[in-house]
Amino acid sequence: LRGIASSLLADAPPMKVDLSNISQRILALPIPARDYVDLQVGKAGTLFLTEAPITPVGELERSIPRWTLHKFELNQRKLEPFVEMTGLSVVSADGDKLMYRVFDKFFLVSTMAAPRNHPS
Repeated sequence: LRGIASSLLADAPPMKVDLSNISQRILALPIPARDYVDLQVGKAGTLFLTEAPITPVGELERSIPRWTLHKFELNQRKLEPFVEMTGLSVVSADGDKLMYRVFDKFFLVSTMAAPRNHPS
């Protein structure tokens, strides 16, 4: 594997980071400060952020925490709850589908709109 990695790196063009006017290429998003533990990209202009629950000391052993998955769409500049889940989610490579877990069940849904018949 080292030989393969070395040959791939040797063939790669040198990378250069253009720092001039970088402040003009950074975009502040109107996303409230929360305890986000995961960030994934969906279709162009779409982000999915997982918010960890606030769990009081001692409660973690008695209940399964519920994570909130939020969807942010750049064109609307708005963060909206997408689904509540009990584990982390995975967005497909093309951004069309999202898989998430609620207790012992897994769900595969479209990323276009929040699931309607979501189990509790």
